[in-house]
Amino acid sequence: MKRIKADVLQQTVEKIFLNEGVNYGDAKLLANIITRSSIDGYQSHGINRVPMMIDYIRRGIINLKGKMVEVNSGMFFKVFDANNGLGPVNAWNSTGEAIKIAKEKGMGLVALKNNTHWQRAGTYGWKAVNEGMIFICWTNTIPNLPPYGSNKNLLGNNPFVIAIPAKENNLVLDMSLSQFSYGKIAGYARLNKELPEFGGYDENGNLTKNASVIREKGTHLPIGFWKGSALSLMLDLLAAILSGGKTTREIGLEANDAGLSQVFVAIDPDNFGSEEFRNRLIKETLLQLQLEYDPGKNGFHYPGSGSYLRRKENLAKGIPVEDEILQKINELVLDRNI
Repeated sequence: MKRIKADVLQQTVEKIFLNEGVNYGDAKLLANIITRSSIDGYQSHGINRVPMMIDYIRRGIINLKGKMVEVNSGMFFKVFDANNGLGPVNAWNSTGEAIKIAKEKGMGLVALKNNTHWQRAGTYGWKAVNEGMIFICWTNTIPNLPPYGSNKNLLGNNPFVIAIPAKENNLVLDMSLSQFSYGKIAGYARLNKELPEFGGYDENGNLTKNASVIREKGTHLPIGFWKGSALSLMLDLLAAILSGGKTTREIGLEANDAGLSQVFVAIDPDNFGSEEFRNRLIKETLLQLQLEYDPGKNGFHYPGSGSYLRRKENLAKGIPVEDEILQKINELVLDRNI
């Protein structure tokens, strides 16, 4: 494991995308999104995903000519077709559109169909709260999650975000509907490490912490068992209905992260009470939780608190990058060097 300075990592990633034919503005934005995710400790959905994105570009799964096109709109919403373009770029721009509507109307919704993988879901929550917005977003995925009681992947782990701006530290919930994200399990498997909690099932249908077994078998554990299964189904259908796009079932026919349906909702909290009122509620709630929390092995955390801690450390010391990933990144830099 080696630590890389954030600016070096960003410049390297930007060069890789430029070498693949991504235009300068999009390459710069992609590099920033991936670097920021890695700074916050989400390498599984940051730097670790770069080789996969390049593979998708070369195979034509990501369409570099695909641009967002507006296909429907109303007073509080817009719907876009992403045409399987660069997923994080389209999601970032959709977040911006939702915020723009919310600043004018109080609330804004953007639905996006035919997008590719947006990488770290929390990216868009952090963008919104940094602009003072309450934010909710989610995506459907390929079938990668079994309904509770099944051993067949029929649902998606459908990452989901709720973000609330606060005076001191913003709150950003970023979670998939499997106990561990696919990227997180892949990272544990590469390092031959056991998961801290049960994450899926082995070949005999028993719960296991063995990341390699879960990765090979592909049978993950839904959060909340049957409740996670139900939430996955509802988010999938809602995203497809609002965007006019594909469901997880339809996405599964192509067997790759393309054609995804996504929803972005921004709310201007100033329309629902004063900033002083909001901050008091948040501060008092977190303070009570902190004071009355029964200390466990990790102490008290709120959504987003871990990102703040890792961000501070990684900006000071550099971003930790796995040796295997670093080798792939170096190969990509040299592969099509201009």
